[in-house]
Parts: sequence; structure tokens; C-alpha cells
Amino acid sequence: MINMHRKVILELDPALLKMMGYQDLLSKIEYIEGMDTFKIETHSASESGICKVKLRRGINFRDLEPVTTALGMTIEPLGDKDGIFVCFFKAKLEDRAAELLKSINADLIYSLPFYLSEEKVILSFLGDSENIKSFLDTLKNFGISFKVVSLQKPIQESGLSFLTERQKEILITAKTKGYYDNPRRISSKKLAQEFGISTSTLLEHLRKAEKKLIELVVT
Repeated sequence: MINMHRKVILELDPALLKMMGYQDLLSKIEYIEGMDTFKIETHSASESGICKVKLRRGINFRDLEPVTTALGMTIEPLGDKDGIFVCFFKAKLEDRAAELLKSINADLIYSLPFYLSEEKVILSFLGDSENIKSFLDTLKNFGISFKVVSLQKPIQESGLSFLTERQKEILITAKTKGYYDNPRRISSKKLAQEFGISTSTLLEHLRKAEKKLIELVVT
């Protein structure tokens, strides 16, 4: 099944960086730019993935360690070209930023471009008209100013593209192993053991994935 969504690209007030607790980090880094595997998880108030990172002149990754440690953040360089590093990036968001994310409708799909610098914050996401309006209203309620850089025409997305990577992995494995067969060829307990998680955690992943897919069909 497919659903029609729009892609919105916003430029947000750089004051958002203070809310995220990134001001010290960005005094040492020129910018962080999300790449294809970058994602923001609303349920855990975290962001992770592969990013491009450009350090300020005279700064090395050792200089970042006190700041990243204080933030509970990981920035691990994987390679570089012309002074721009490809890094694995993972961070928990500061409390107020986490509160903002958790107040946003979980049906929003974060997208690219994603860009952070002292001068600019770019955030992109997919959603239907109702979710977009809800998100923009939430930003206003938090006192965050923004401008819409781009509002693209409705686009088609595969149903699975609306799941997190973990939800997708568990759902596909459940289908392949016969969890949805009648009778079932694998129990939720055994399926959970394959992923090294509790049965309740597995069922929660499946419930959320199923809910998203059902909402794509029943509108």
C-alpha cells in the first residue's frame, strides 16, 4: 500500500541549538550534516547515523571529547576527504528538546536535509497536511521561530518506509519466520530470543509497526 505525503524543509532559529545543548560543540565544529542513514527517533528522543562533520581550524577530535562526554554523545570519525569527516554520530537530546520531540505526532517521518551550525538549523520531514500543521503549531508553542524553505507536492511512499529500521527488521523477520501464519510457526517468545530482547519489547515493536501500516490503509 502507498500513502500520499508532502516533504517540508524548515530553517529554524539557531537558538534551538541552546535548547539541544549543542552550543559548546558547535564552537568547535563548523557544521554537522546528516547523510542517507541519519535519523531522529521521537520515542527515545535521540538522533543517530552517519554524518558529515567539518571541524573548525585548529580543532581535532580529541578536543571534542570533553564536550561530547558531557553531552552523552558519540562522534566517531570513519574517514575524511578535504577536511570533511564522515562520522558515526549518536546523541540523546537535552531535556527540553526531548520534550519537544515527544510532543510531536509520531507519524512524522524525518528526512534530509538535516544540517546544524551556529548560523543555521535545517530540518526536513514527511507528513500529511494534518501532521505538518500539528508540527508547526508545536514549534510555535515552544517559542521556536522558523521559515518554510520548501513545501513539496505530495509524494508516494512505500508503507515500510514509514517504519523505523528496527520496526522494519522485526516485522519482516516475523513474517518470514511464520509469526503471522495460522497456525504460527514461531512464537513471540522465540522471535524475541532471536533479537536478544524481551517478549514485551518485541510485541511493542510489532504493535507500533502494525499501527503505522494500518493507519496507511484505514484513513
